[in-house]
Amino acid sequence: ERVDGGTQVIPLCRGWNLISFNVLPEDRNFLNILNPLIEDGFLEMVKNERGRFIRLIGNRWHDSIGEMAIEQGYQIRIINTDNVNLAVSGQPVELPFENELSRGWNIMSYPLTEERPSAEVLADLMESGVLAMVKNQAGRFMRRMGNGWYNSIGNFIPGNGYQIKLTEDAVLTIAGDNEQQGASRNNEEENEEDEGDGQRAVNPNAEEEALDEEADQNLNKDLNFVDDEQIDAWW
Repeated sequence: ERVDGGTQVIPLCRGWNLISFNVLPEDRNFLNILNPLIEDGFLEMVKNERGRFIRLIGNRWHDSIGEMAIEQGYQIRIINTDNVNLAVSGQPVELPFENELSRGWNIMSYPLTEERPSAEVLADLMESGVLAMVKNQAGRFMRRMGNGWYNSIGNFIPGNGYQIKLTEDAVLTIAGDNEQQGASRNNEEENEEDEGDGQRAVNPNAEEEALDEEADQNLNKDLNFVDDEQIDAWW
């Protein structure tokens, strides 16, 4: 992903991609944003975290998403090409950026234009105990293991979206370079300042600890997204 002037360029590959945006186009109609992919025959389907979708049904495109939401990530399936770029022009996202996340699974955006360690972005969610798990499109994940956190994601990448599961509603604040990262639980007063560095260290030995067998088997089952077979059944 790169940003040239006010244009974000998102590289896409054949199959499913998990994307997000860091520019706000004047026209946020998602069908219009995706029109270059549609005209070239490269778009098969888009889904959001609620299972709403954009898909060709019969001879017309059905759109139950409407406008692109800058705080959300999207699943997008590419066909008929191995690689293609989606270019989107607009205004950069203002920072700090607050993202209201719900209990359970969300697909969150990453609205920055530079990489940042995922543990840094999510530090306060980890410390407050509301973060259950994060996954990227490659299936790499961050989750608590033993006394620390196992993190195979590394940095958050501009243009990527991330599946994130919380134990309760929370607001994630993504700050600029010179601003402090922050997250707060909904309907609670601001926490007092933490003593020390205020962050839980990622356990470097956590990778050697065994995953709970049941949790491992249900890793993907826990993602409650609408699948293609369900959508076909509606029509």
